[in-house]
Amino acid sequence: MIENLIMENVIIGTTVIVINLIPLITKKYNYLLLTAAISVLLMMVSIAI
Repeated sequence: MIENLIMENVIIGTTVIVINLIPLITKKYNYLLLTAAISVLLMMVSIAI
């Protein structure tokens, strides 16, 4: 049970980090707000599950 929860959190955390790195790598900084919003929504969904 707890192992599955930890694994889900690791996957979601890694996804959030990758999503936020995309505009930094591509140097398209006007997408930072969009990726931050997507990250917050993803975290809210993961808490609700």
